[in-house]
Amino acid sequence: MFGIAIISAIGIGYLLKGHLSNLRDIQIKGFWLIGVAFGVELLAKMLLHYQVLSFGPVTYGLHFLTYLLLGVVVYLNKEQRALVVMGIGFLLNGLVIFSNGGIMPVGVEALNVLGMDLNSPLPGLYTVMNDLTHFEVLGDIITVHFIKFALIISLGDIILCLGMMALIIENMLEKK
Repeated sequence: MFGIAIISAIGIGYLLKGHLSNLRDIQIKGFWLIGVAFGVELLAKMLLHYQVLSFGPVTYGLHFLTYLLLGVVVYLNKEQRALVVMGIGFLLNGLVIFSNGGIMPVGVEALNVLGMDLNSPLPGLYTVMNDLTHFEVLGDIITVHFIKFALIISLGDIILCLGMMALIIENMLEKK
């Protein structure tokens, strides 16, 4: 989904007479923390995939560290509206994830639409919604079909992507 948002933003930027070369001048304080955050999340997903870890305090801590690092980047760049919008998306995702034990709940209806088996474990840091799920409306409940594939996303993901698109488009249009 993020790839679609990036490609769409670049396309819109070009339509608005922006320049892709302007993106090399984006100023994001603490940018390196984004790489560390995604590295930590990738590590958690790999450790779960290879069954080195199971869901619990360590995976919760790793997931929390990811969101903490991203929150620091948003705070350091609070003067950039697009990054603040992205931060709202992170906050909404974090709210639903951490109120549900550090795991993103996925809607049963969305899984059914995609034809996924409800009895199979979900990959990564996801779980099927149940009666104990908090903030269901913020979970992964929205299905998106794009060409030959489909995704399940959350409201937070949509807001995050809109912020990312705004960041790209704004910077493509910057006069240098």
